[in-house]
Amino acid sequence: MYCRECGRKLNGSEDFCPMCGTKVIKDQGFVHSDDQEEPLHKKTADGYEEKTDYEIEQVQDAPESIHLQNNQQNKDSFIGMESPFQEENKAEKDAEDFPVTPIYENDHQQESPVADDNLNTHHEVPNPHSTGNVPYPEEPQYDPYAEENNDQTTEFAPTSEVSQSTSQLKRKTTKKEWLLTIGIPAASLLLFTGTALAVQSSEKNANQKAEALHYEAEEYALDGSYEKAINKLTEASKIRPDNSVIKRVKAEVESALKVDNHLLSIEQKIDKKEFGEAKDALNSVRNDIQTRKSPIFAPLETKTSDQETELVVEMVKTESAEMDTVDEIGEQLKKIISLKTAAAEEVKGQLIKKIVSISQKTSEEYMSKKNFDAAIGALRSGLKYTNYENAELTSRLSEIEDEKLSYSGSLPVFLERHWSVINSKAMRSKKPPLKIEKVTFEEDQFTYVVTGKLKSMTRSTLNNPTLYLKVYDKKGKFLFNEDVSSKEVSIKSGKEAEFFFFLDKEYGKEVKIVIDQVVYRK
Repeated sequence: MYCRECGRKLNGSEDFCPMCGTKVIKDQGFVHSDDQEEPLHKKTADGYEEKTDYEIEQVQDAPESIHLQNNQQNKDSFIGMESPFQEENKAEKDAEDFPVTPIYENDHQQESPVADDNLNTHHEVPNPHSTGNVPYPEEPQYDPYAEENNDQTTEFAPTSEVSQSTSQLKRKTTKKEWLLTIGIPAASLLLFTGTALAVQSSEKNANQKAEALHYEAEEYALDGSYEKAINKLTEASKIRPDNSVIKRVKAEVESALKVDNHLLSIEQKIDKKEFGEAKDALNSVRNDIQTRKSPIFAPLETKTSDQETELVVEMVKTESAEMDTVDEIGEQLKKIISLKTAAAEEVKGQLIKKIVSISQKTSEEYMSKKNFDAAIGALRSGLKYTNYENAELTSRLSEIEDEKLSYSGSLPVFLERHWSVINSKAMRSKKPPLKIEKVTFEEDQFTYVVTGKLKSMTRSTLNNPTLYLKVYDKKGKFLFNEDVSSKEVSIKSGKEAEFFFFLDKEYGKEVKIVIDQVVYRK
């Protein structure tokens, strides 16, 4: 016979199961015997079913040790369930030998963990006879009263009280477990997540700030504001000290700042009129910048070009201040004529104004002596450096030419009386009176000295001859007129003479010189 709840094997004399306290319902045909045979029925969820032949054979073939062990357990259980009077006498006898502390109503909550574990173990161990899955138990049932070296009698509270105390303990434990298993890990997770997010957000903000400072510094550097760029890169380096890009850009900007400071010192030399030292320093800076490939040095290249222009302008301005001839000042004007800076335009205006002033002054000096040709030549010399566009010189030239024609003592009237003219028609004939034999060009600092030899083919002597020349380029385009005198006071028939004049280098050597007219005294 077995308990319907826990599956413990019963002797048949118990009213309640000694294991779980369940009331025992006895079968009418049950016969109490220690050597009782195994029932031929098994308990299932739907009731009792008859065992199969296989299950009966398994029970009969089971080892004898298992049957002996089960019988011993049954005897122990039967002995443990003595009558109330026997239990009372035994308790009094045990109390005399081993005093036991009384157990009160709520003391079951303070029982040792071993008793609770044993109690829980009895509930957790399944009985194969109650489930019907195994025909006979493989292992003996655990007996809580069969502890080794433990003679202390364990008292069980009623089933309802045990269930109630277990329920109360479970409720308290559930609350603590919720706090420990859910609350603390959740708080830890939130704390860790919050810390991780805060660190990640802080890192992201730091990267963004360093990147913004880096880009702002590059903008300053590309604009030539190197000190501001270094300040921004220093801030970025404090945020990201190991960033290789920031380190590289900072090194380039610091190098550019040194070159920029060098240019400032060169500008001071220019202001002090130390043109030689300034020119050498600029050449050194130019060579240094040309080896740099970073766009950070682009503003320095522009500054270097500007300072080179400034140096040329200041040199021209200083040197031309001591000059007082049109040709000298004109050569200085050529050095800056193509420059477009404000300073260059200012100096060009000053030089042109000075050329016009000198030309006018020289022309008026000749006019005071009624030397119309020299006065006209002085004005034309000034117009040459102004691209023949100066209104003052052009206007005065026109006035002198008109005055020359109307003056009775001028060359045309005087020539009719005392001078002879070999006109252009005669000079262009097959047998001209004068013929140019050879022309040479000697290079001067700013011009060519043109020297020509001519031979007189006339029958008479030419006294104080003046040659009126026309100059053409190699394509036959007219360039200008030039009047020159012979080195010889007189040229006899069949003899040679020399003449010379100055030719600007801009015309080159490939020019054609033609004698248009010759004027000589009778």
